[in-house]
Formats: sequence, C-alpha cells, structure tokens
Amino acid sequence: MAREKNPAKDITLSEDDERILDKIWADIGKRKSGEEQTPERKKDRKDRNGLILAMGGIATDILVSPKTEPKPGTDVPAIIQARPGGTASNFPFWCSLLGHESGLVGAIGRDALADIALSDLNEAGVSVLVESHQNLMTACIINLVGPSGEKSFITQRGADEAIPPEIIT
Repeated sequence: MAREKNPAKDITLSEDDERILDKIWADIGKRKSGEEQTPERKKDRKDRNGLILAMGGIATDILVSPKTEPKPGTDVPAIIQARPGGTASNFPFWCSLLGHESGLVGAIGRDALADIALSDLNEAGVSVLVESHQNLMTACIINLVGPSGEKSFITQRGADEAIPPEIIT
C-alpha cells in the first residue's frame, strides 16, 4: 500500500520516524491483502495486558484543499478526500496497528458516512461496538485546508451527540 502524502502540508520526519511509519504502512498493506493474521501474531496480540478501549467520536473526515482561495459565486478546483476520522476512533486504530488488542464504543447513523468511518477500524482488527441510529447521521467533519496548511473545521456531530453519559459508569 502506498502512503499518501498530505497535499496541504509536507511534514519532515526523522529517519527513525520514517522507518516506523513505513513498517506501519506495510502492515496495513498486509492486512488489506489478507496476509496479516498469522497464528503467532494473533496469539501475540491476545497475550498483551488486556483490551484498550476508547469511547466517543466516530466520524468521516472530508479534507478539502482548494487550489485557490474560494470566492462567493465561483467554482474552485480542489483536492477532496473522504477518510475515517474521529479522535476516539483514531486512538484504537493506531493501538491495533501497534499490536495491542483495542476496541471502540460509539454511535453512528445508518448511512454511507458510517461505512467510511468504520472501514479502517474493521481492517485494523479493532473491536467495534456501536449504536446505530436511523434518524441521525454519522458525524462528519469538513477540514478546509488553507494554502499554508492551517485548517478550519465545519462539523456535523450527528450520532456522536446520542452517546448517553450513563454508559460511562
């Protein structure tokens, strides 16, 4: 799997960070091709110190990087990408890629945004427990990326706001 470069802002990484990221991206590629789960790897993941559990935001991020500054009433070319997101979702995703058994509790709508939001979690082997809402949309965050990499966010919290606080206790 080829790693995508952030079109909005280049980040310089140390050689050690590059090696770690290359290993993680290679692991993702193996998982997507079905090579990832050897019996030894499954056993290694289960022998750790228990499940890492996150609760909260499950979202689809829409990254919009306009080529020029948008002006009212005009059409502006841009790079637009839809990706899984949500702070609570990102944490167990990366924990799973690093070899820890992880899970996520949250809420989604019954919509295409939910499919995008959950896609990487399922592929990474995260245990997902979600409450699905017919009348609410999955959270969606529009990330407007400016020419120097600064971001502005437009949010639709949707089903995220339906997580009852009493499930924490």
